[in-house]
Amino acid sequence: SSGINAEYGGNVDDSVLVYILSTLAEGVASVDVTISTASCTALDNIITFVFKKSDKKGTTDEAVAQKLRAITNVENNVFQQIISSIVHIVMYEECKNQWSMSRPLLGMILLNQEYFEGMQKNFISQQPAEKQPLLAKCFENLMNEVEPNLLSKNRDRFTQNMAHFRRDLNNQLQPNKTQRTAGMEMAMDDDVYIVVHPAPGIIPT
Repeated sequence: SSGINAEYGGNVDDSVLVYILSTLAEGVASVDVTISTASCTALDNIITFVFKKSDKKGTTDEAVAQKLRAITNVENNVFQQIISSIVHIVMYEECKNQWSMSRPLLGMILLNQEYFEGMQKNFISQQPAEKQPLLAKCFENLMNEVEPNLLSKNRDRFTQNMAHFRRDLNNQLQPNKTQRTAGMEMAMDDDVYIVVHPAPGIIPT
């Protein structure tokens, strides 16, 4: 079950939904593992609902899923913020709940593939030239044999890939800890920026 009440979601004001998503974004990045894990679970329920119900044409579920997708594409794209935040945590921090973080991350990547590809290219371009091919391979392996669905087998494959990604990337970045966040903080272009921590929640008025 997705855990989403479509009728309730359809009647909630957009600002409230944005606030909920922004609060979950903050929770995912919390240093408290309990809060982070609970936020990942709630976020995964939302993303799974959006991913699975967006093509249920003419249904209440489809309308709510499309509404959720639309409000994440506003000025501060919440899903994109969380992708950057989780990748940053996996790459540079202790990440005690890696399994939990992998679950919503896959769905967000599948819903934001162009952004994810741009993010990784930008990050790699900021690293020493001699390391760039190996880092590109790390990102390639992250999605190796991962299919565009959220079936349990596919999720498990992505989770395993993420564990290898973390290990291999850390091996490549180890000598450059002093410059490790440079690429993640660079602007992708004049309008879209990669953030390493979610923006503060938007309080509805």
